[in-house]
Amino acid sequence: MKDTLSRKEFLKQLSLICLGVVGAGSLFSGCGSDKGEQAGTQGGEAPEASAPQADPCADLTGLSETDINIRKNFQYVGKSEKPDQYCNNCQFWIPPEGDQFCGGCQIIKGPINPKGWCQQWVARQS
Repeated sequence: MKDTLSRKEFLKQLSLICLGVVGAGSLFSGCGSDKGEQAGTQGGEAPEASAPQADPCADLTGLSETDINIRKNFQYVGKSEKPDQYCNNCQFWIPPEGDQFCGGCQIIKGPINPKGWCQQWVARQS
């Protein structure tokens, strides 16, 4: 008996195995839940309303998934850990209107905390 594979048959089987691994990986990656969306919930439970939000500018309702991803990619945080680098002294800061606390940004959509920070921070020109 001849137990050796031809090169053509070997490459064919290898490509099928690779496709199977990639396909299974993409299938299983969609099975997990997004922890950000499910925080504080388990099964059919409602999220707890008793915990107050630490950042008053964290409400992202109305933003598209793209806008939220831009905030994440620029590593926006509601409280800067860099001395003297805050959103309210950034070149792109848009001051809040009236008595509102949250301002805006020329680059990132949504409410922006004046004491926040992101990678796009640039010192405001006087």
